[in-house]
Amino acid sequence: MSKFILMAGGVKKKTNDDLVQYVTDRFMKKHDVWRGRQNVLVGIKDKVRFLLNVYEENQGNHRFLSPKNKSLYYKSMLVHQVNTNLLGEKLTADFVDYSPLGIDYDRKLVEQAQAVTRAHKAMRYKGGFDIARAEAKQDLIWGNSFVEMVLDFNPDGTAKGIGYEYAPFYEFRNYYGSIDRMRVVSYDIETYASIYGEEALNDVAEGGIIDTKEDDAKAPMEQSLKVRDGLIQVVRFYNPGRKIFAEIHGGGGKVQHFLEKEKYPLIDESGNGFDPFLETRFFQDPTSDFFGFGVHDFLPDLANLDTTITNAATADAVWDASAPIFIDSSDPDRMRSSLREWEKSRASGKNRVIFDKSSGMSQAGKVTRLAIGANTGMANEFDEMIVKRAIRATSVDINGQTDYAPTAEQQKMKKLESSKLNTRVLLLNEQREIDFARKEMYFIQNTKTDFHDQIVEVEDSYANKYQSEDGFKPMKKIRIGDILKGAKNTNFRIIPRMEGALDDQSYMEIQDMMETIALLPDGSKAKAMVIEKMLAQKNPTLGVTRADLSTPAGQTGMQQPGAELQQMPVTAGIDAALKQPMQ
Repeated sequence: MSKFILMAGGVKKKTNDDLVQYVTDRFMKKHDVWRGRQNVLVGIKDKVRFLLNVYEENQGNHRFLSPKNKSLYYKSMLVHQVNTNLLGEKLTADFVDYSPLGIDYDRKLVEQAQAVTRAHKAMRYKGGFDIARAEAKQDLIWGNSFVEMVLDFNPDGTAKGIGYEYAPFYEFRNYYGSIDRMRVVSYDIETYASIYGEEALNDVAEGGIIDTKEDDAKAPMEQSLKVRDGLIQVVRFYNPGRKIFAEIHGGGGKVQHFLEKEKYPLIDESGNGFDPFLETRFFQDPTSDFFGFGVHDFLPDLANLDTTITNAATADAVWDASAPIFIDSSDPDRMRSSLREWEKSRASGKNRVIFDKSSGMSQAGKVTRLAIGANTGMANEFDEMIVKRAIRATSVDINGQTDYAPTAEQQKMKKLESSKLNTRVLLLNEQREIDFARKEMYFIQNTKTDFHDQIVEVEDSYANKYQSEDGFKPMKKIRIGDILKGAKNTNFRIIPRMEGALDDQSYMEIQDMMETIALLPDGSKAKAMVIEKMLAQKNPTLGVTRADLSTPAGQTGMQQPGAELQQMPVTAGIDAALKQPMQ
């Protein structure tokens, strides 16, 4: 055998041990529920594939003109247009913002919350969360997307760190009314060896978890779940209620990891288990809580109507463009011959008068064009109706996403409409985002990792007091492990944030605060506090605090300790900035 060929040499078991049998049974039950939604998606995707090929070429011939072939040649671009535009939208949170609970808190707590936000951002950046989220966006448009916080293990089997991976819908088996979840991944042998090492192939067998059962005990449905030759199936199973984690490899049912009870790696502050998955939904399934709905649950049927109407109107227009011409004559054969002679003369550059007997074509004859009067305006009317119904069904402003905005104000309104879509999806999944952020922090606070030794820069009272005239702050450098240790027993408000997008409620709150600011006296502590809160809600990444708003009266350069907020005049420049339109 060539040294370049890798083989999985493990032997398949005849029977399961209790753990593998248990996970296999859970997989079978979940797969049966998952298959119902998957069958729907397969049907929708067949429709979408038909629509994405927007023109059926037949060597330049129009198929619908053939009496033997009535098929259409134009297909609607509605699905392609919406899908492409949605891939360019954010849809999910850019980051998670930690802030103190309530409104009565001191500056130290604010700084601590800002430090935790920075630590969380660093953890996601190091683990590749942004890449996983971007890869999952296509699944989200179809209804459900999943990101897995994949555990990394020490040689003794304990968890030591995390990375983030996109978990495709076809690999994931969700709750479906139970508490356990799992991801089922099929690797080719080369990929498996690159992840787990070539030596791992010695005791793993090709195939999947179903292959560990006796062949004669398999039902027809189980037979259909067998993975194709050359693949090794890896199952990651989490039951946070019973605190069981199992990772099972290949058709031999190799137990790569098994942690339970006190060894279960994902425990919150109350001692309860959790799993490492983030689910996001585009729409909520209106009939059950098992799945999300996507835009393609609604668009293909409307696109088919668009296709039908457009082709019907186009067929009439093509007919009119080449409608037959009838010439009445008392001697049609003689007239046809004369016209052919004239065509030959014209082809040679001559256009001579034809002398012939009267055929009745002079004043008495007539020419009739058999046109049906194509109603091309019908296509435009239906296009407008279909787009309106598509917007109503999906909440996607199709016109706003594609129409040209020639003025700054129109461009601003276009962005606001786009923000409404993004914030709708964000708010639908807000609690899932918050719960997942808690899971991340629980894990990283309770698990020793290399990540704890990374350094980040955070603001503190020293940085704010000694800010230079050009805006530079001497930031404090601190280990992430120290940030997490200091915040372990502190409760924070967790808010998923999206850059530049505000929901209607936040927009109105900011407008109200801007009106309140105008009523407060310049230099007052109250005005500085309201401005700080408004700016934090409008754009939290700015990190502007009341200490940044102005310099103490009579001073330039660094602010000195002991300066009171009441003595700080809020400059006219701040008021002018607040009047600028929100971006």
